[in-house]
Amino acid sequence: MVIPPNTQVAVDELNGASLKDLLMPERPFVNVGTRELVSALSKILTPQELRVVRDYYGLGVDKKNTIEIGKARGFSGAYACMILVRAIERLKIPSNSRNLATLLDIGIDV
Repeated sequence: MVIPPNTQVAVDELNGASLKDLLMPERPFVNVGTRELVSALSKILTPQELRVVRDYYGLGVDKKNTIEIGKARGFSGAYACMILVRAIERLKIPSNSRNLATLLDIGIDV
């Protein structure tokens, strides 16, 4: 299986990082509950992206790797990885980061 180069960089960035670290690395994340976080994410991500992010980061469910997510969802682990990377990239867009901060009612400068 060959992962496109731009996806591989993003995958390397994901290794060992929490969702909170990826979204706001320069600021400690405010103590936000899982339910509030998932609700805010659902307003930015597609339903498929949200399911993959929830499974990968263990938001209200057991953590899974991309192979396990793909198996459970009926597609390949590589496709699950691409969905995860796309979701993280979408969340890093400054306007979406501001929206997420607003939805979570936290003050951050993005």
